[in-house]
This record gives sequence, C-alpha cells and structure tokens, in this order.
Amino acid sequence: MRPLRTHDSSIRRLDSLMCNILFGALVIALGLCVLAFVATRTHMFHGSLMRRQQEALNNMWLLQQCQSAEFYSNMKQHSTLCDDVVLAQTDALWLHALRDVIDQTYLCGEEACIHRIEQGLQWVFGRGVLLLAALALGSLFLFLTVVHLQRTMHRFDDCRPTVAAWQQYPFLHDSETVRCRARDRMLLT
Repeated sequence: MRPLRTHDSSIRRLDSLMCNILFGALVIALGLCVLAFVATRTHMFHGSLMRRQQEALNNMWLLQQCQSAEFYSNMKQHSTLCDDVVLAQTDALWLHALRDVIDQTYLCGEEACIHRIEQGLQWVFGRGVLLLAALALGSLFLFLTVVHLQRTMHRFDDCRPTVAAWQQYPFLHDSETVRCRARDRMLLT
C-alpha cells in the first residue's frame, strides 16, 4: 500500500472539516426549528387556556343562576344551556386548550397547506409568470454571455504559448503561429 501524499491528506482533512461544519450547521438549524415549533405551540396553548378560563369566569353568573330551581324551570327549551355550563365547569380546561392547539397545528405552519398552495398559484398566475419569465430570460442571457466570453478568452489563450515554452522550444513559436493563423482563417470564413 502506498503512503498518502501530504496534499491528499490535507484535502481529506479539509473535506472532513467541511462535512463536520455542514453537519453542525444542519443540527443547529434543525434544533432552532424544533425550538421555534415548541415555542409557538406553547404560546398557542397559553392563549387558548386563557380564553377558556375567561369563558369559565364569564359563565360563573350563569352557573350560579342555573343552580336555582326556579331559574332552571323558567329556561324551558333553553335548559340545555344550563347543562352545558355545568358540564364545562367540571371539564378540564387544559385538555380543551390542548385540543385547540392540535386542531390549529398544520404541516405548513399557521394555515392549512391547501391555503398555501392556493396563494402560491394565485401569485404565479397573477404576477409571478412575468417575473419568472424575466428571471429565466435574464439567466439565459447571463449564461450565454459567460459562455461566449469563455470561448473568446479560450481562443486567444490557446494561441498564445507562454514565454517559458517559447524559450524552451523555439520551434513552438512558429508552429503555434501557423496553427493559430490557419484556425483564425477558418473562423472568419
């Protein structure tokens, strides 16, 4: 087995270092995403719990009135309202708040994925088509310009041997000049 050259080992170390940096950045980004998700859901839970507690406080008067037999009998067809208030008072508010958070949690963020897709399609069909076409044409123009410049520079560099090559091989100057002139004649015709 042949020993590794120092150049190869330094490249491998750089590759390994770059992979470690990218992996670390990915882990940090994923951790921040999870932390942001937990923070937003905790905030949603807190808001929902506070809303439910406020509703329970608002229904306190109705609960006291419903305990009176006279009030309950006067309610007649609305007596289910009293039953609902009594049931809500004995229910666990945090479970309802948790259900609210689960109901409002979507894969695409704060709103349903279908709404995001609809908004994207409306943008594309509204003004996005023109913008995307302009970007595509601009990219194509830039690509063609770079290719043309690269070919032009390569053509001139190909016909100019280095000074060191001319000094080492004097016959190269003459043969390269003849070859480049012949090629230039072919390009011009």
